[in-house]
Amino acid sequence: KDEAFWNGCKSCPNIDILNRTGHSHCLCTGMLYTPDEKKIENGVGKSYRWERFKRFMKLRKIKIERKVRSAKKTS
Repeated sequence: KDEAFWNGCKSCPNIDILNRTGHSHCLCTGMLYTPDEKKIENGVGKSYRWERFKRFMKLRKIKIERKVRSAKKTS
């Protein structure tokens, strides 16, 4: 709601969309995210990222195993 904040968006290539929607549909909302510094300092951020990475690797392994099994069946 601060007009000074939105003045920084004047050079954005999506300014026309921003103006047409009355500043309600900013396509750059990722820049507005500010992580909770305490969580990062306490290691919660790192452990969360690590858990997500481990889950990703587990799912990736399952996907690869399925492809190998499928390739063996068709051979």
